Amino acid sequence: MIRKLKKYAIIFFLNIAKALFSPFVKIDRSLVLFSSLNGAFTDNTKYLYLTMLKTEGFKAFYVAHDINTYNLLKKQNLP
Repeated sequence: MIRKLKKYAIIFFLNIAKALFSPFVKIDRSLVLFSSLNGAFTDNTKYLYLTMLKTEGFKAFYVAHDINTYNLLKKQNLP
């Protein structure tokens, strides 16, 4: 019961913060960020990211968790 109440309180306060800051933040609906749980540039995330790069109307970026992934993406000229 306490956990549920805590969860709903956090959601409530996050929604209030969102409502307060949203007039000042521009939302770009064409921006898509990709990442993976283990930080590696592999599997479905990789291929979905590469497909979205070719799709018009979207700006895709991969969020690297470590310097090795960053350097791999940089070497391949990927955003």
